Parts: sequence; C-alpha cells; structure tokens
Amino acid sequence: MGIVEIILPTVTLKEAIRMIKKCLCIALTVLTVTLNVVPAQAYTNLQTPVAISATGTLVGTTIAFSATLVAQGTGTVAATVDFTSPSGISDSGEAIKIKGGTNQVNSRVIIYTENDLNTVLPNKAPTVNPATGVDGAGLVGQTDPVFSVPLFWGTTTGVNNDPNTNPDYVFDGNLNDGIGEVYIVDKRHTASFTTVGSAVDNATLYRFDGTAYTPANTLNDGLYPQLWDIDLYNSSTVHTDATRVSPSLYSSIATVMYSIRTGSGTDATYYIGDVPKISTLSFADSITARLSKTDSSAGGEMYIAIGGDFTGKPAQVYSTAKLTVAIVQN
Repeated sequence: MGIVEIILPTVTLKEAIRMIKKCLCIALTVLTVTLNVVPAQAYTNLQTPVAISATGTLVGTTIAFSATLVAQGTGTVAATVDFTSPSGISDSGEAIKIKGGTNQVNSRVIIYTENDLNTVLPNKAPTVNPATGVDGAGLVGQTDPVFSVPLFWGTTTGVNNDPNTNPDYVFDGNLNDGIGEVYIVDKRHTASFTTVGSAVDNATLYRFDGTAYTPANTLNDGLYPQLWDIDLYNSSTVHTDATRVSPSLYSSIATVMYSIRTGSGTDATYYIGDVPKISTLSFADSITARLSKTDSSAGGEMYIAIGGDFTGKPAQVYSTAKLTVAIVQN
C-alpha cells in the first residue's frame, strides 16, 4: 500500500487566531437565525387555574336634600307658590330652591304633582279620568275639580351653571323661544295626546318583558298609553331608544336633572348633573349644573321657577297640596 503524504500549510499563530474568530462568528450567526425562526410555543397549564375575584365598592353618599320656596330674583323666603290675580300664562313669582346632591349612580331630581292625594280639605282631588289624556295635574279646582290649571317649571339653560342662578323668570307659553318651560305632570297620568292616526296613536305597545300593555292602545283616538314609571316600546323584542316610543314620565318630562355625579376640576367641590335645554325639550341638548356636596357649599343651590296656564279656566280657587320635588335613583 502506498503512503500518501499530506503536507499541511504552514500557519502562523496570528493567522490561526484570526481563523478561529471567523468560525465562531459564523456559528453565532447561524444560531441566531435558527432561534429567530423557531415558532412561539403556546403555554400549558400544569394545574387547574385559580380564579380570584377583584372588587371595589365606592360608598354612596346623599347630602341632606331640601326644597324651599323663595322669591324669584331676590331669594326672599316664600310660604307658598302663589298666583296673584293670574290671567293666561302666569308667573307665580316664586322659585323652588333645591339643595343636596348624591354620588349614587343613575340618580335624578324630579318634579310632579300627586293630586290623587288631595283628599284633605280644602284640597280636592281631580275628577277627570286620566285615560282621556287630561290627568288633573297642576292646580285643581276646589269648587269644580273637573277643571285644573296646568303648572310648568322653568330654569335658565343657556350655559353651564345657569340653573344655579335665581333670575326673575319669564314664562310666555312658547316652548321654543330660548326661554323654555316644561309642563309638570301628575303621577295619575296614563295617556298622552298625539296626532290622530299617527304611528304611536295606533301602535301596539309592549313592556320591557315583551308582554303587550293592556288596556290596548285604541286606534285613531289621538291618545297613546304613557305611564309614570314604566317604559313602553313598539317592539316586543327590540328594546332601544328608537323603539321606546313612550318613555316613563319620571325619566323624561318630570326630570329636572339627571346623571348626577361627583364633579371634577373647578366643580370638584360639588356634585354636578345634566339639565336638559328646556327651550328645545331635547335630552340630547343639555348643560351642567351644581348641587351642594356639603350643606354649606355656596353656589350649590339650583332654582326652579314655577308658572301656570290659567287660559280659559272658570273663576274659582285652584290649589294642590302635593307639588313634590324629589331626588331619586333609577
């Protein structure tokens, strides 16, 4: 067998070191590429996961609530809402001064009469049937209680905190002139007026649970059911703002302020709430107003002026013992 002689090239120490470094560099590059292309692996539970609840409770507070009568413009304490020699659209000259707020969620300030409880003389209950659309809200005739004088409330709503001022309010009966007034409803209300033959006049209305409201909506009578504390929908299955065609009165026309919450920034020392711009009667248009966070908060009073419509009413004494202002939670 022949012998193959391999002659190795002569390499200096410096060249050998250079070659070793080059090989290491190539190896590291290959390793890096390999690691980068390996797909991420999903984790595996080694034991059954443990679920832990997390909760925090913000303690609700409600400052002492009060509603007192004062003279519009001056703030002088008044004894009653008093219409002196009224005629047509009239201003009582009084305002309700509201103090007290809350951080309870879904809270609101509402105003209404409860004339079914006018059973102690000289305050008679109305004799009209609320199913006819006339609910006997406002001031009830004390000689003939079939007649009643509608009351309405008003407050300035041009900019934020307007309701915290007490102007000499002007009622003119025009709901869309930038001044604004809202009729005060009665808890005995069960039907509202609408255009004869309109969609809501002839719609079958449903409660939130999908059951049809009874008594059924009479066709083409110019009335539709509307209740104090129940929303009615024109769909038995879809319950949205679009299908809620008959909102509860306490959550709509009777609401003076809604979404009451703790203020922030310059309002940090107050509760604040949203007040609808009553000149447009739209809850989409609103301003904020303050309520006292402590009983001594200056500027935390809200003023609600009271007016009435005596147009065409026969001469007699009209009164109510149950004009109520309340702060409630949905």
